[in-house]
Amino acid sequence: MSDDHCDKFSSAKDSPAKLLLISSINRASADMEYLDDTMTNLFKADTTLSIDAGGVTRKCYSYGSTLDEDVCFTSRSSDAAQDAILSVQDHEDSMWGVHASQLGSNKNSKTDKYTDSHYALPLPQSGLNALSTYFTSNSPYPITKSTRLAYACEQNYIIDPTGLCIQPLGRASWPGCGFEEVV
Repeated sequence: MSDDHCDKFSSAKDSPAKLLLISSINRASADMEYLDDTMTNLFKADTTLSIDAGGVTRKCYSYGSTLDEDVCFTSRSSDAAQDAILSVQDHEDSMWGVHASQLGSNKNSKTDKYTDSHYALPLPQSGLNALSTYFTSNSPYPITKSTRLAYACEQNYIIDPTGLCIQPLGRASWPGCGFEEVV
């Protein structure tokens, strides 16, 4: 956890309901450099934690929202035996393969059920604007297995570099999805 979250959660009190307090959403990434560039420059996220030691890289991001949770990504050195079963890269390729087969050239398709496995994230308007500008200049369509950033019109989903979906809270505007005014 970031230092801020360590401070925050160390003072949390026990509750009769035994509440689980969310500190972060945790994910793996096969390409931390690209992911960091995307989170920092397009999502306009602030880095709250950055660790690079012992073959492990971990980065956490905050989006300046009222939800006080970080989104964290971890990458580990390759292990041939484990990667032979299913590597992070294999998982990402699989996710993007499904997006390619279900969305392909149709950003309005509602058949990609992997978009249902998403989390909502209140991205800053500057991030939504940067993503809209990026998608206008760099259309991800047709989506292929090698695509690493895209959108779907249904609920204005963003498909992040790992292949998982985010439903942005805020006024998102992707090309060809109806409302297209960048605020």
